[in-house]
Amino acid sequence: MIDVERALLGAILLEPAGQRHLLDLVTCNDFYRPWHGQVLAAMRRLAAHGVLPGPIEVHAELKNDPDLPQSVSHDAVLLADLMDAAPRPSHAPAYAGLVISGAIRRQVALAGGRICQAAQEPGDDLLDDSDLDNARHQVTLARGELDACRARWEALPEPVRRQLQAPRGHTDAGRRAPRPSGQETRPACHAADAAGLAVLRDLTADSSRIADVAGWLRSGHFARRQHGELYALLLDLQAAGMPADPVITCAEARRRGIRVEPRDLADGTGALAAAHGRQVWRRAALARAARAGQEIQAAAANPGLPTAKLMADAGERLLRLGPEPAGPDHPISHGDARVLALPSRRADPGQLQARRDHGREAAG
Repeated sequence: MIDVERALLGAILLEPAGQRHLLDLVTCNDFYRPWHGQVLAAMRRLAAHGVLPGPIEVHAELKNDPDLPQSVSHDAVLLADLMDAAPRPSHAPAYAGLVISGAIRRQVALAGGRICQAAQEPGDDLLDDSDLDNARHQVTLARGELDACRARWEALPEPVRRQLQAPRGHTDAGRRAPRPSGQETRPACHAADAAGLAVLRDLTADSSRIADVAGWLRSGHFARRQHGELYALLLDLQAAGMPADPVITCAEARRRGIRVEPRDLADGTGALAAAHGRQVWRRAALARAARAGQEIQAAAANPGLPTAKLMADAGERLLRLGPEPAGPDHPISHGDARVLALPSRRADPGQLQARRDHGREAAG
C-alpha cells in the first residue's frame, strides 16, 4: 500500500493539471504513511489558492510546514522519489481508488477492534445493563463510520470506484465461511460457566420458574454447550408437562447422551433463576459483540474480499447486534443477545445507575 500511495502522489506531481481533481477525492487520513498525508495537505493548500501542485510549488509549500523537520521539508529528493514511483501518471485514478480502499479497510478493522475491546468480559463480577453500555456505544459508532464509508463509496466517480470492486471471475477465495447456526462455543470463563450452572440448579429446584425465563433465555446464550443442552432439555420437559427435579432431569439427560449427575444440579434456590439468567444473557451479549468485532477484523484483513463486499458484510454483522427489543427486559419468543437492546447511560446516567444498584441487590 505504501507503493500505491507513492505512485498516486508522484502522478499528481508529474501531471498536476490533469490529476488535480483527485485532490478532492483523497484525504490526508487515507494515507498510511503520515508524511504522504502531509504532502497531500500541501498540494490541497496550493490548489485552494489556484496554484497547480507541481514539484517546485509543493517543495516550496512543504518548507513552510511547521510540523515537518527541515531535514524532511527541505529535501527535494523525497519528492523526486515520489515521481519515480509513478509508472504511469495517467493511472492516477486507479492509484486513488486503491488508496481509498486501503483507508476503508483500516477504518473497518479499527471499528471491529474497538468493539472487541469494549466487549471483553469483566471477569467474575456480576453484570448489569450498564456493563453493556460501552459495547453498545462502540457498535453505534461503528455503524456510523460504516455509513460514512458507504456514502463515500457511492460518491466516488466510476473510474475510481472500479478499483474497489473485484475483478471478473473473482470467487472471494479465502473468505471465512459463515459460522453455523445453533449453539456456539465461547472461550472458557469461570463466571459465565458458574452463571449458567446456577440457572440450571435454580430451574431444577423449582421448575415453575422455567416460565420466568423461557421467553428470552435460550440454549445458545450459555457459554458451555452442555449447559445449553440441559436448558433445552428443561424446556422440553416443561412443554411435555413433566416435572424437572435433579433426578428426572439427569435421567432424561443420560438418555440424550448428556453426562450429568444429580449432585451437579443440587442446591438451587429457584427464586434467583431470573437473576442468574440475566447474567447468562448479558455475558452472551458481550460475547456476541466480541465475535462480530473479530469477524469484521478478519474480513478487513482479507485482501481477496472486495471493499464493497467488505462494507456490506460488516453492515450485516452490525445489524444483527440490534437495535431490536430483546432479552429479559423485552421478552420475545426467541430471545437473542443483542447489545443495542437497552439504552445507553450516555442518555440518562442517573437512571442506569439506579438500575445498576437495584440489579446488584436483586442478584444478592
